[in-house]
Amino acid sequence: CGSGKLDALLSKAEASKPNNTTVCTLLEQWLAFASPNLKPASIKRYGEITRIYVKPALGHRKQSTLTAYEVQRQYGKWLASGITPNTVYGCHKVLSSAFKRAAKWQLLLSIAYAKDTEPNSTYAA
Repeated sequence: CGSGKLDALLSKAEASKPNNTTVCTLLEQWLAFASPNLKPASIKRYGEITRIYVKPALGHRKQSTLTAYEVQRQYGKWLASGITPNTVYGCHKVLSSAFKRAAKWQLLLSIAYAKDTEPNSTYAA
């Protein structure tokens, strides 16, 4: 009683080694999984955030070794470079959602990253 797309994604997730999965691959899998439940404008925005900001900065990293400190540091770099606080918060939402989904797919042992790295709420007015 599952969709073919979901079954294919789950098979791909099972086949991949969690320790070798990059943030880029995780983001692609998450967006493909989440898209059927999102509005077209949200899909477009999350895709832009992923492509323009997150993948270039963190996509090459293995998702199993990315630390909360490194993500928090990246938020600071984005803000220092003039990226708007709302965009940085959008990056956080994308990363947080993808890592929570990875935990549900059992690709991660912990999602401490998601709880510990939210940008200061004053940034996302």
